[in-house]
Amino acid sequence: MSIVRFIVTALTTGLIVATPALSQPPGQMGPTPLFEGDPREITSQVVPLPGTDISAVDRDGNLVLITSNKRYAVVGKVIDLLERKELRTIEDIKQARRLDFKGIGIDFTEMGAVTFGNGPKEVIYFVDPYCPHCNELLKQSRGLFDDYTFRVVLVPLYKGPVAADTSIRLVCNPDQDQSRQALFSKQFDNLPAAPDSCDRAQFYRNAAVAQLLNVEGVPFVYAPNGEPHLGTPRDLAAFLEDNA
Repeated sequence: MSIVRFIVTALTTGLIVATPALSQPPGQMGPTPLFEGDPREITSQVVPLPGTDISAVDRDGNLVLITSNKRYAVVGKVIDLLERKELRTIEDIKQARRLDFKGIGIDFTEMGAVTFGNGPKEVIYFVDPYCPHCNELLKQSRGLFDDYTFRVVLVPLYKGPVAADTSIRLVCNPDQDQSRQALFSKQFDNLPAAPDSCDRAQFYRNAAVAQLLNVEGVPFVYAPNGEPHLGTPRDLAAFLEDNA
C-alpha cells in the first residue's frame, strides 16, 4: 500500500469497532452491571489505549473500553488499523505503543527523511530544524552512527512558514552532506533554494503521519523496536540499546 493511500485510509476510518453490549439474564430489568465493587478500584487498573483518551480494562477475559471521564464503557472489538490486527488482551494494548514501521508500510525515505549514520538498526526522529532540544538530540547521536541509521523526519512547528521553507530546502538539497551539517549547526542561510521538482506536498503527508503515530511534540524518538519516547532520553545510548 502506498504511503498516501495508507494515510487516507487511516485518517478516514475509526479506530474502535463497537459490538452490542453484554446481554442481560432473562427477566432482569435494567442494564447488566459491567463491574461490581468500588469504581475507584476498577479505574485504577486501566491501561491507556495509545494515542487516545480512552483506556481499557479486562473484565472476565474481555476488553472493556472506558472514556476519559469514566462515564462510558464500550464492550466490543478493538482493531488496530495501523498494525491491521485485533487487540484482544491488556498485554496487546500495552504492546500497541510499539510500532513495526515496515509492517505497516511506512518508508521514511519516502517522507524525505534526512539520514545520519550507517548502522544496521534504524532509529526514527521527528524534529523541527529550529528546535533547540532537537539539535541537542542530534548532537548526542553523533557517537552512535556506526551502530544505528537515524532517519530524521522534519515536522516544522517552531517558526511556521520559515521552518517549513527551511525543511523543504534541507530535504530537497542535492548536497545532503550540507543539509546534515546545517542541521547540526542550525545555520540555514547558505542552503540553496529548493528546485521546482521538489515534492513540497510531502510535508503535509509528514504532518499527517506524525498525527497517526501520536507524535505529541518534538523531538520525538522511535527506537529500533518501535518503542516511542517524547523528548530526548536521559541516556540516549542506553535507551536505544535497551530497545534495539
